[in-house]
Amino acid sequence: MTNDHVVHVLDRFMATFMAVAYIWKMSALYFYGRPTTFFAQLVSFTFALFAFMNSQDAQETRDVNGFVFWHCLWHIFPFQIICIETYDVYVLGEYNDVEPVSGDKKEPSKLTDYVKNLVSSLVLVIHTPDSDISILSENCIDSKKIS
Repeated sequence: MTNDHVVHVLDRFMATFMAVAYIWKMSALYFYGRPTTFFAQLVSFTFALFAFMNSQDAQETRDVNGFVFWHCLWHIFPFQIICIETYDVYVLGEYNDVEPVSGDKKEPSKLTDYVKNLVSSLVLVIHTPDSDISILSENCIDSKKIS
């Protein structure tokens, strides 16, 4: 926490660059993406900034436990974005405001269907605390059907 190292300088530079790149991505998502996906990612980004600022405050006051807690929450941000993007792509499917140029749509692969059903099943189990594990097995595709 108090030891300065060259890696910390590189980490700060990369974090700043990645935050600016993510803001750029969010601007594209605002205009071309689903509103719900944009809002979910905006909330995640805002929470990540909140955790980062609290981590900085804890570091200034030399509160080691607070710094570790808030710094760990800051690093959960990529996992949140992976979950949001996976749900957006594999559960909600393709999103386009404009009709495709070619009328032919590609059929999704069996693996894509399997992942889509698996993710939607997991989300169903997570969002319903009284749910039974049988719901998970009902919505998943058999591994025999994949090959």
